[in-house]
Amino acid sequence: MTVSGNAPIDLKELRWRLDYLTERAAEYERRRDQNNGMLPRSDWWRLAYCQYPYLIGATQDEYNERFCDIFLNTTELTEKGQLSPTVGMENSSYFMEKFTHLLEENRMYGDTIHRGRAPLVDYFANGTPIGVRLFQGAKQPSNPILIKYSKREYLEPMLREGRIRVSPAAFYDSDGHIASIRDAETYRPIKIPTFRERLAGKTSVVVKGTTLNFNERDLEINVEVPNYFMFCTSSWIYYRLPSDFNSDAALIIFDPDRFVRTVVSKFLAVEPLWKPVHGNIRYYDPYLETADLKVPEMSKHIRYAYQREHRIAFIRGNYAQREMGHIHLTIGDMRDYATLVTLPEEVIATA
Repeated sequence: MTVSGNAPIDLKELRWRLDYLTERAAEYERRRDQNNGMLPRSDWWRLAYCQYPYLIGATQDEYNERFCDIFLNTTELTEKGQLSPTVGMENSSYFMEKFTHLLEENRMYGDTIHRGRAPLVDYFANGTPIGVRLFQGAKQPSNPILIKYSKREYLEPMLREGRIRVSPAAFYDSDGHIASIRDAETYRPIKIPTFRERLAGKTSVVVKGTTLNFNERDLEINVEVPNYFMFCTSSWIYYRLPSDFNSDAALIIFDPDRFVRTVVSKFLAVEPLWKPVHGNIRYYDPYLETADLKVPEMSKHIRYAYQREHRIAFIRGNYAQREMGHIHLTIGDMRDYATLVTLPEEVIATA
């Protein structure tokens, strides 16, 4: 199959690819039937993709983007500064299954692999990754924690006085943010494969009673989310995140429940008409899991899953739209249930 860039897949190529994958599915089914209904796990994944090849109508650019999103989440940085397969996520095979689908689609070129590896290589650009140096000798606590990765100049007053900035979600959709922070928090993209419609000669699909036209491509629909307030942390020590967030310090919170209760109560004392929600973010696959967007303020694209974000969000009630700015709270001294981890000055100077 020859595809390039953002060019749509023509019908001849689309039909050839679908026929090929249909044959592949029949072969996996034969193996299953000859082996008393059993297959290696990776072959079950391959069979599932061949039966529903949701990527065959995607452009090469769209395939490359998904490859990077998935590959970034299949690898973890260890406390020894080594790259290893990701462990500890809920359903640890989740991304390997999706990666197997990408392999079955078989569009990995040299440039694709280079793009996927680049963010991981960058962790070692200045020698030992910052996160490994920051948490050197630290042990993962046995109880749940929250961690705020940031600059020491911001985290010190947060620890001593409880200074916290709760920001509008729209604030994060800005070119001024680094890639790991920037996200369109006020909409959620979903992808609708259209290969079957294209092969049937159709030019539109009906979604929830609305007819949507497409132009030889899969559909991308952005589900709008009204602006809301949010404060984010991570749920554990992850050695990649200090580099991702350009951090030289981390605030470790040993009593997450107390912290969340205090932030919520202080916020509502200032803005009483907002509804608080909090917890670990639910990461969704825009191709396969769009039904999971029940609380979009607590959902994010799977590209960011390796960050394991915990979020406190405040959702608008039924009243008029208003201009939203940062809300600055002071929740009090946190030193009896939090501690600050910082890099030595000489490490900061060479980072």
